[in-house]
Amino acid sequence: MIEARVEKLVDGSESGKDKPSDHAQSTAGSLMLVVLGGTL
Repeated sequence: MIEARVEKLVDGSESGKDKPSDHAQSTAGSLMLVVLGGTL
């Protein structure tokens, strides 16, 4: 589940060049994932 999320973030980084908003959402999602992972 986490690995799939990482792959999605990688794809978002590449497409982020054309869509900054999507890249920002991916970054925010990764930060939330880290926070949730830390609390668990």
